[in-house]
Amino acid sequence: MRKLSMEVWIFMVGTIGLTILFLSSSNPILQALSQALPMFVAMIVVLFAKRQGKWKELGIFRIGTWKGYLWVVVVVFLLIVSFLVAWAFGVVQLPTITKMAMTQGDRVLFVAKIYFSFGFLLGPILFALGEEIGWRGYLQSRLIKEVGTQKALWITAICWAIFHIPFFLLVAYTETGNMWVNLLLFTIMIFPLSYLLGWIRIASDSIWPVVLCHALINHIRGFLATLYYVKQPYWTYITGENGVITIVMWISLAWMVHSYVINKRSSLSSDEIKS
Repeated sequence: MRKLSMEVWIFMVGTIGLTILFLSSSNPILQALSQALPMFVAMIVVLFAKRQGKWKELGIFRIGTWKGYLWVVVVVFLLIVSFLVAWAFGVVQLPTITKMAMTQGDRVLFVAKIYFSFGFLLGPILFALGEEIGWRGYLQSRLIKEVGTQKALWITAICWAIFHIPFFLLVAYTETGNMWVNLLLFTIMIFPLSYLLGWIRIASDSIWPVVLCHALINHIRGFLATLYYVKQPYWTYITGENGVITIVMWISLAWMVHSYVINKRSSLSSDEIKS
């Protein structure tokens, strides 16, 4: 494998190092800003880079293609399916309403109105933007040019996984379950999800579908966790973004995407040889 450029190393080491530093601080503002560090570090690195089209590489100047947004729907839909399966097996349940004059349908609408109001949506979008401009806007784009697409996707996934480890070790990143089990499942989940987000970025030539997908995963997970208020103590191992059901479905989807890409490249190579 070709050596990575100093620019890429500065981004990777700088982002992860600053994340550990910010999360180790007792300052809540620094802790909150830690999730946006990939974007801040990427902006600084790009600012000092000496090459043409460096800002365009981030993918912030294109809205993206409809295919990219369609894949966003597919990825997020699988998370919803994961909760529905967990509900069917009694891992998560809707609360019994006895003292309030509302039906379950009224409660669903009430929770949805809160979660999908502008104020509630803005936070997840900003946090997703802070991460994605760094990881799949800057890093993945640079790695594709330096080491090729497949290696770029996996190196980005490894960095993204390492970036999240301090959140588990230094702050309360999950509300229930054993921290080490959640960390293991989350790390496994990162790889298929990062692969899918990476291909959404490539297919759409834009960072915005990726930001939307990331934000919706975080937000809908929170919405469904609130909706299914009655939960077993082990529910985070089963559903949610790092639940086993979700992981299996995202791995299956990532494998289908990978197989399609490989078969398409093989077909193109065969056509070139024939011609």
